[in-house]
Amino acid sequence: WGMNNSEPSSNPVRIELTKVRSVVLLVLFAIASFLLLNWAIVTLRGLLLTLFLAWLFSVSIEPAVAYLEQRKWRRGLATGTVMLGILLGFFGFISLFGQLLFTQAASLLNTAPEIVRTVSEWLNRNLNTQLDPQQIIESLNLTSSQATDLASSLAGGLFGFVAALVGFIINLLAFMLFLFYLSADAPKVRRSIAQALPPKQQEIFSKVWNISIKKA
Repeated sequence: WGMNNSEPSSNPVRIELTKVRSVVLLVLFAIASFLLLNWAIVTLRGLLLTLFLAWLFSVSIEPAVAYLEQRKWRRGLATGTVMLGILLGFFGFISLFGQLLFTQAASLLNTAPEIVRTVSEWLNRNLNTQLDPQQIIESLNLTSSQATDLASSLAGGLFGFVAALVGFIINLLAFMLFLFYLSADAPKVRRSIAQALPPKQQEIFSKVWNISIKKA
């Protein structure tokens, strides 16, 4: 009888301990999952952003790709042609207006001392002031040698920009790879994503995708 009296009293304790152990394990699992998810987001943030931007860009060029596809072009070839045209236009714009910007800035710096002299002489002549152009030029660090050095440094900034652009190409290649895949295989990607969604969400997803293409 003594053993029978002790067993019922210990069962609630065992049940409570089991519940506590389950709750602790659940909390630890939730914390570990949160830390893992946070690490993945922080680590893959750049990649996820690149992938998202590639998708947005693939939607924006879809009308041009679809137009070429209707002209009996293969979708991969149409995508590559549109991307090549955009790249050529982008680099052409940068080389043309980037060089013009640096050239104009360098020219302005070279002529800055002469501008200061002209303005000072006009003020002295018309307002009876006694400004010393050379003193103003020196105080502004606009002597001929300093202006020439600064202009040369600025003109060489285009080469620094090109050097930085080379590093940017690594990220650009990843972006272009995602863009080509998402655009060339857009129908397949769309079907794959839609199949992973519940039936009710598939219709919403298709509408959102179609609206995005139309608005592009």
